[in-house]
Amino acid sequence: MRAVSRTNPLTHIYFVAGDIFGQTTGGTLCDREIFVALQDIAPCELVLCPLSGLRWLRSPILRGLIANIRVAFTRFEPGSLIVFDNGNYRDIFLAVWWWKLLKGHRLLGIVFHFDFHLAARPWTRWLRKAQETALVRSMEYVLTISLSSQEDIIRMGIPPDRIAIFEVSRQLKPLSMLPKRDTEKNTIVFFFIATIEPRKALPDVFEALQRYGGTKNLVFRCAGYLDHESDYGKQLLSQARKTTGVEIRFLGRLPKEEVTKEFLSADAFLFPSRWEGYGMAIEEAMSFGLPVVSCRIGSIPEVVTDGHDGWLVTPGDIAALTSAITECADNAAERIRRGRHALESARRLHKHTDWKALLPQILSTIVGSTTSNSKA
Repeated sequence: MRAVSRTNPLTHIYFVAGDIFGQTTGGTLCDREIFVALQDIAPCELVLCPLSGLRWLRSPILRGLIANIRVAFTRFEPGSLIVFDNGNYRDIFLAVWWWKLLKGHRLLGIVFHFDFHLAARPWTRWLRKAQETALVRSMEYVLTISLSSQEDIIRMGIPPDRIAIFEVSRQLKPLSMLPKRDTEKNTIVFFFIATIEPRKALPDVFEALQRYGGTKNLVFRCAGYLDHESDYGKQLLSQARKTTGVEIRFLGRLPKEEVTKEFLSADAFLFPSRWEGYGMAIEEAMSFGLPVVSCRIGSIPEVVTDGHDGWLVTPGDIAALTSAITECADNAAERIRRGRHALESARRLHKHTDWKALLPQILSTIVGSTTSNSKA
C-alpha cells in the first residue's frame, strides 16, 4: 500500500456500513465521502451485513452480532483495517470485540453523535453511554465531525491525538449573494429537511405552530423520508392533521434540484432537533441565506449563533419555540437581517481545505501504533 508503513502494512480496508449509495442522510453522505476517499489510497471494500435469515431472532443486538461475525468469518483478511460508523452501535457493539480480540483486526471508527444523550431514563442513559464508551475505546483512531462530539470522545478517555475532526460536511458552496425575499408577504414558509425520526422533534413544531397567534399565514414544508407505516409515522401524521391554523406538507425524499427550489422559496429553516452531531441541513439552509430556528444543544451552537443568524431555544421548551417562530414570522426586518448573517456564517463555515489529505497520515498512525504495541 502506497500510503502506509511498509513494516506491518494493512492488507486490506473494509468499510462496514449500510447502503451508503442509496440513502441521502447527512451521516450517509459523509460515510460515502470517506469511503470514496479511502478507495483512492488503498484497496477498500464496502461490506454490508445483511440480516436476512435472522428475522427469527427478536433481539436486534443478537441479529447484528451474528450478521457481523458471519461477515467476519467469510470476508475479512488477516491484518485488515475495519472502518465502521458508530451510528448503529447496538448492532455491532459485541461484534467489534470479536474483530478486535479474537481476530486481531484494527478499527477505525466514525462517530457523528452518541445516542446516550437521547436516553429518556437514567439507567438507559448509563447503559448506552457504557456501551458507546467501550466501543469507542476499542478503536485505534476515531473520525468525528464536530467539536461537540470530539469533547464527548475525549471525556470517554480517548487521547486527542487519536481523534480527527473531518470537515466532510463543510463542502457546501454558499450562494454568492442573498436571494431577494419579499418582506411584505402574508404567507411565511418554514422549511425542514432530514430523515424524519423522533430525534428531530417535529411534534414540538406542530404544537408551537398551533400556539402561534400572529397575523401571518404559516406553511411548514417537511422534506425527507418518513416511514408512514411505523407507529411514530402514524402518530406524527395524525398530529399534523389535527394541527389547525397552519398548512403542513410532507414532501418525502426530493431530488437535489427540488431541494434547491425549496430552500430558495422558503423564508426560514425550522429544525428543532433534540441532538445533532453536526447539522449538515442547518449549514445548507444558511448557505441559501435562510435564518434558522433550532435548539441550543449538541453541535448546533457551533453552526448557529442565537440573535445573529438564527433563533436557538432549549429543546422541549414549546413556549420558547413558539416565541422564536412568532418573531421570525412577524418581524420581516429581523428575519431578513438574520438571513443575511446566516449566509455570511455559511461562508465562514465553508472549508476549502482538503480533509482527505489527513487520511494517509491517519492510516500510517494506525499501522505505527499497532507496530509499537506489538513490540511492547
